[in-house]
Amino acid sequence: MDDTIKLLFQILIGFVLVNMAISIILYLVSRQKEYLILVFYWAIVSVVFVVQGAFQVHPIHIALTFTVSAIPIFYITWILLSAIDRKLSIKLYVGLIFSGLATTFLLYRLNVPFKIFALPLSVAVASPFFEGIYWIFFKRRKSSTKIQKFLAGVMVVGIIHCVNFALFRMEDGAQIWGWMVSFILYQMFSVLLPAFVVERMAKTEKQKLAKVNENLLMKIKERKRSEKSLLESEEKLKVSEEKYRSLIESLQDNFILYSHNTEGVFTYISPSIMNVLGYSQEEFLAHYSKYMTDNPDNEKVIKYTDLTLKGIKQPPYEVEIHHNSGSVRTLKVQEVPVFDKEGKVIAVEGIAEDITNRKKSEALLQASKNQLQSILDNTTAVVYIKDRGGKYVLINRQYETLFNLAKEDIIGKTDLDIFPLKIANGFRSNDLKVFDSGAPLELEEIAPHDDGSHTYLSLKFPLFNSDGTSDMVCGISTDITKRKKAEEILWETKEKYLSLTNDILNSSMVGIFVLDSKFSVVCVNQAIERFFGIRKEDVIGKDKKHLICEHIKDIFENPKTFMEKVIATYDNNTYVERFECRVLPDGKREDRYLEHWSMPIKTGVYKGGRIEQYTDITYRKKTEISLYESQKMLNLVMENIPQSIFWKDMKSVYLGCNKNFAKEAGIEHPEEIIGKTDYDLAWKKEEYM
Repeated sequence: MDDTIKLLFQILIGFVLVNMAISIILYLVSRQKEYLILVFYWAIVSVVFVVQGAFQVHPIHIALTFTVSAIPIFYITWILLSAIDRKLSIKLYVGLIFSGLATTFLLYRLNVPFKIFALPLSVAVASPFFEGIYWIFFKRRKSSTKIQKFLAGVMVVGIIHCVNFALFRMEDGAQIWGWMVSFILYQMFSVLLPAFVVERMAKTEKQKLAKVNENLLMKIKERKRSEKSLLESEEKLKVSEEKYRSLIESLQDNFILYSHNTEGVFTYISPSIMNVLGYSQEEFLAHYSKYMTDNPDNEKVIKYTDLTLKGIKQPPYEVEIHHNSGSVRTLKVQEVPVFDKEGKVIAVEGIAEDITNRKKSEALLQASKNQLQSILDNTTAVVYIKDRGGKYVLINRQYETLFNLAKEDIIGKTDLDIFPLKIANGFRSNDLKVFDSGAPLELEEIAPHDDGSHTYLSLKFPLFNSDGTSDMVCGISTDITKRKKAEEILWETKEKYLSLTNDILNSSMVGIFVLDSKFSVVCVNQAIERFFGIRKEDVIGKDKKHLICEHIKDIFENPKTFMEKVIATYDNNTYVERFECRVLPDGKREDRYLEHWSMPIKTGVYKGGRIEQYTDITYRKKTEISLYESQKMLNLVMENIPQSIFWKDMKSVYLGCNKNFAKEAGIEHPEEIIGKTDYDLAWKKEEYM
């Protein structure tokens, strides 16, 4: 140990002894145990300096002697944290120290640098600081005082100092500043302990004053309570009357507040009687039966009133009342008996709500539901509604007939309860697509029947709530098994009529693409040229995917959707695709709506390819748009049912029909059929023979 270090060592020992002497004097003067704690604390610190000063040559000795710093660190941290009701675990700390020692010895044996083998021991020595910081800054962050937060700050410096011991102790001059920082930290902790004493004494005095103040306030409250005991009943009565009066005056136009005596004569009617029934308060002060209609349902009113007068509270009931204008109003009544001090019923009080408009709305809604159910039950299509969880909410009669199931056996169940797993999962997947897209979806589905599997063309669309959200999906499925078989037969005979293809295609009003197995264009007709604004020679032999991505998609209103749907059919050429799209106008083409329909080619020269048809549905789309707001749900259902539908009155006079039936009847618009009979239509006479 050189002279400078010896001099510093002696100065530090001197300061430690001075602090110990000051602590002894303060204890003898104040008799505060915290100063006695400081005496032991400085004694421990002096031992630490002596031990560490004696071993300053070999690196492992320097590291091991640093361990004795753990004693004053744990001691003062334990004392300071006790002031905030937190006890350190000595077993845990001893375990950490021994773990640090073992790790240090192991690393030393591995000949690693001092910075590495001394670091675990340094962290173990500083571990009480970590717990102190955690409790002050995190667990008791809101309740920690400024002194406690300052203590946590000093602990942070202590952690840094311990880590610096491992990192820089072997540097030149590090021993000098290391001891100086250690002494400053020891000094800071010794100052904080008396500060905690002062803080605790202030807190104790404050609690005593608060207790005295609380007792004084309790006595004042008791005195005031005894003085006001005679006035409380009257005050409560006034408040009750004011609330009652305020309630009566602010009743809405569809509520009436009333009371009547045991004879059934009204003794009070709220002013809202004028708005609800058109009578003045004075006019209505009569027996409750005076304004009742002769509806047999009103007989229960007498029964309910008699039971209420016996002190038995009754459930709400409905009563029909004559309005002053002569109309009839329906009121929903809730009554309670009023008792005197002896428990005897002296009156009846009640509130009546005018539910006339609600009842009418409910009746109209039920009629609308019945009408819709009647239409659904008399169509040959399968119609159903499911909720977001896949449970059936509604089915029509055709569903029951085709699948030999009663409505009661289906409502509330899912497809997994009814169909085989693979088919049920397919139905569920299609339903979820509708919920995800929020748009109608038309596709083919397979369903099992007693005579084998049948193919259905299903239109599925979301049912929206008033807030724009959707939690139900409606499906309309039409059995197209026979049509599918006919289509297959038609395609199988295609090669026999190949020589007529060009004439047929070019004369068709439907735009057609024919693609080979590599999805190259082998044929387009004149309708495609007109619809898309392209020339046949520019696309024949070209890759259809490339044409769509580079050119064709950009002529549509929703290019990305069009491209994804069409290219998906090429990637999985196994299904029929059908969707609507819109071509945007320019100098080569007109603004028009098209229906895309495509299917795989299963036989013939172009087997493995695909045929695409584009039908001009512009007139239909514009008609649908113009009728959309007025027709809404009913129009949506009827326009998507492929069967002919009509309805007549009892005299067989037509009240309306859909487009399919109008076409069969030889009329241009469905509205023209209203008021006509079958004899007015262009039926063949033989049909009536």
